[in-house]
Amino acid sequence: MNNDFIPKIINQKRKVNTIIKDILDYKNIFEEIFNKPFDKEETLYFRGESKEFDMRTPSLYLNEDLTMKGSERYYRTLMNELGTNDYEYNTSLARMMSELQHYGAKTRMLDITKNPLIALYFAVEKDDEFPGYVYLFHSKNDEKFDTGHTVAIKTAMSLMPQSVINNFFDACKEIKEAGNDIQTLSLEDIRNSKDLKKFLNPIQKFMELINQRARTRERLKFPIRIYEDLKVAHIVSPSKVTDRIRQQQGAFIFPCFVNTENRTFIKVQEEIHNSINELSASIYIKKKDKDDQTNKEVTKFFEISIIKINGGDKKNIRNELKMLGFSPGFIFPDIEHQSKAILD
Repeated sequence: MNNDFIPKIINQKRKVNTIIKDILDYKNIFEEIFNKPFDKEETLYFRGESKEFDMRTPSLYLNEDLTMKGSERYYRTLMNELGTNDYEYNTSLARMMSELQHYGAKTRMLDITKNPLIALYFAVEKDDEFPGYVYLFHSKNDEKFDTGHTVAIKTAMSLMPQSVINNFFDACKEIKEAGNDIQTLSLEDIRNSKDLKKFLNPIQKFMELINQRARTRERLKFPIRIYEDLKVAHIVSPSKVTDRIRQQQGAFIFPCFVNTENRTFIKVQEEIHNSINELSASIYIKKKDKDDQTNKEVTKFFEISIIKINGGDKKNIRNELKMLGFSPGFIFPDIEHQSKAILD
């Protein structure tokens, strides 16, 4: 997906059933258009939002202080209040973060789901005076897992000072621009190089902290490789440790990390959004329609990366979703929502 990709919004008057059918039948439509099986190397994900927002932005990046100054104190305090101020392995930290995400804590992760009807539920659950939207994302089956190094590093960086991250980014950028072999360049290589030794302090400080915080089984020792990984967004398939994650077939997008020095808050938000948008997906739908000039029935093709649902249709869609079993009690399997669902 190139950087100038602009999602196309298809806004047509459709019956409620047609909206649900379109979002369910994309695989069959894909096969029909390209006359070949649906790409088994690709996984589609969905995100529902009840009204239009300018950017897809994780909740932490809506808070200027947490974005620009770092989140270490916020998380240390939150973990202390919850009685979980220490963790043994990287997986326990990543899973704790994903659980906090589902209970309203500010995080760097954006919720998505493998189930299009779950996304549709969130697109129509409220704000009936506004249209809702379902956004499409994809991966080439290269999702990250909370047992891996990438998630361990990205999660642990929430517990690091932003100044350390910024200095690390500056040093790595200069090293890369000098044309070095970034894939094999280790911390030891930097320490022993006359040309690169001037970058040692910010990189060494970052590497010491990331090894302390990430707690991976193997010691992390390739700083520029880490830097490259931090510059892009990843789809994360978390362990299904809570009923909510299981019910919602949840996953996350972990966006890129950004050097906040000499940048405005809105510029940082745009960089985060752009990295997420790199994972946007399109599906192609073939439909019979009337030609505008001849009024004859013709076949038209539509590229869809965002599905727009009219606000006036939301109530009817909510009722249909309930009949399919997608009620608040199913989406949020806690006592409060289960009780409300029964009363409704």
